[in-house]
Amino acid sequence: MELAPLIKKIGHPLVEIRIRALKNIICKLDHSLISVADIVQEKMLFVYLLGWFNFPEVPMQEEVLELVTTLSKHPSAAQMLRDVGAVDFLTQLSPKVEPRLRAVIDGALDQLFLLPDLLPSHTIVYTCTTQATTSTAPGVPEAGEIPPNTSYFHTRAQSEEDALFHKIKGTLLSPL
Repeated sequence: MELAPLIKKIGHPLVEIRIRALKNIICKLDHSLISVADIVQEKMLFVYLLGWFNFPEVPMQEEVLELVTTLSKHPSAAQMLRDVGAVDFLTQLSPKVEPRLRAVIDGALDQLFLLPDLLPSHTIVYTCTTQATTSTAPGVPEAGEIPPNTSYFHTRAQSEEDALFHKIKGTLLSPL
């Protein structure tokens, strides 16, 4: 199943298209038409899910955050979320959302801080449930991760998708 066109629609400027694409992915996960393992390799999915909060109209916030939390339980997804700046973004987003959504963000952040060998090795099934957990301290990039004299998101785009990825990623620093 080709997921790239559906994932691309999550970043569409029209709210109706974004909502329909998100519901489509959630429905496919709920009915096991796709698995978490099928979508965790799609880097742009993570960028678009975080970018969801940068639009003027932000419906379905809880569903997006729960999907991020579910995806973050997969080791490669957790790494990809860290790579696209999810820790900083979610940390900045948390004080700007309702208290019940903060608990969902805290759950996602907790998953992002787990070491890979502590993550579950079984298949993760998507479910829409809210977890109440506490947050840990935000991550600090290790030495060498950010080249000297560059911004946090400064990299050279090597393809059209990379250019789009970096453009969207740059906007993730200012949630809501």
